[in-house]
Amino acid sequence: MGKPPLVSLAELLKNPDEYVDECVRVRGVLEYVGVTPGSHVYSVNLPEQGYAIAILKSNEHQLLCYGLEELELQKLSGKKVELTGYLVKVGDTYAFRIVRASLCESEETGRD
Repeated sequence: MGKPPLVSLAELLKNPDEYVDECVRVRGVLEYVGVTPGSHVYSVNLPEQGYAIAILKSNEHQLLCYGLEELELQKLSGKKVELTGYLVKVGDTYAFRIVRASLCESEETGRD
């Protein structure tokens, strides 16, 4: 099986229902926020503790992302990354569950 499709953050947010529960790759600048369940600055309600929380940004678009602490998202903060994972919908909110994170190797940002 090949790599999951590369989708732009703009496309992911424009047509989220098309990508819910589908494995995709998305690129942008990652901003590490912290670890669940939260701190005095933020609070995130995920089913288990120990998730790293980040925001993926590309142009004016941004998306809440989370993944296991072992992904070491803190080391990728402020850098252009490629995330592989699943768009999930909780109530009326979308988030990206990261299964793999790496530094970007090219400037391609996905289909628009």
